[in-house]
Amino acid sequence: MLMPLPRWQRALIVALLILPLLAIILLSLPVWLYLPFRESGRGFILELVREFTSWIKAAKSTS
Repeated sequence: MLMPLPRWQRALIVALLILPLLAIILLSLPVWLYLPFRESGRGFILELVREFTSWIKAAKSTS
């Protein structure tokens, strides 16, 4: 039988899961600030948002 994790271990696991995502967001921030000012960048962002919304709708409809 598995023993429940202490609070500090749960906090450490959550931090280890969140840190890579936070690093990706922070490292890609300059690109997201630069892309909207280029014509090709605007199209890329619109297409990306369109794909995200269709993915979210598909995930929502299956659950």
